[in-house]
Amino acid sequence: MLSFLQNLSAILFYTLGSTMFVAVWVLRNGMGSISSEWWMRIVDLPLLMIGMLYGGLSVYQSLRAKDHPIHPFIFFLGLPLIALFLFFVILNFWGSAS
Repeated sequence: MLSFLQNLSAILFYTLGSTMFVAVWVLRNGMGSISSEWWMRIVDLPLLMIGMLYGGLSVYQSLRAKDHPIHPFIFFLGLPLIALFLFFVILNFWGSAS
């Protein structure tokens, strides 16, 4: 199950990351500034979440034994990633709240 989730998050991460690069390129060349700005505002948090999920699962799978899950490691890896994601969510909406 974890390898499927890691593969799915990798596909989504590379897909969203590629569309973000295309949006920056289009915005930089002045070809479609309104749609590019809109896409970059919408996709930033999903890209961050999927990237953190992909990275966390990659670290977890590289450090665990073949058949033995490390349950405390899930807690010590997942908790900082969740806290960091919530910190970025707060930073993202901080200026738009006022």
